[in-house]
Amino acid sequence: MPSVAPGGEFRVFFGPDRAVRARREVVSRLTGTSGLFGGSTVTTWNDRITIDNGTGRAIDVEVYDRRPASRNERIEVRLASATPALSADASYVESRMPQGILRWDLKVPAGARDAKAAKVEWTVELVRPNGLVTTPVPD
Repeated sequence: MPSVAPGGEFRVFFGPDRAVRARREVVSRLTGTSGLFGGSTVTTWNDRITIDNGTGRAIDVEVYDRRPASRNERIEVRLASATPALSADASYVESRMPQGILRWDLKVPAGARDAKAAKVEWTVELVRPNGLVTTPVPD
């Protein structure tokens, strides 16, 4: 535990809260061609994370996921959309976002379950030249 001055405040975590659940799913994954005469192969993922809050109180949640990151200049990976918007935290934007880490800062209301659950949805596109052999990208 960190050092705390007398009368100071600090946070203590006692493990996961079983009343809060997260579920991740790949909504769709499509591969096709694009460009004039089909010069590129495009793979598009649509993903969703659903957060259920059965605690009876509103909670703040940081949701993390990842997108593929390319080390080859011929392969472009882009985040086509994200709802809600990604975190604007300066430290995250500077260090983790360029590595392909996705982060959302959510306020999940009390009793947000099933149809009322908080949802994070995003689309990633991976564009590569036809004929370029790559290792498979997992979901």
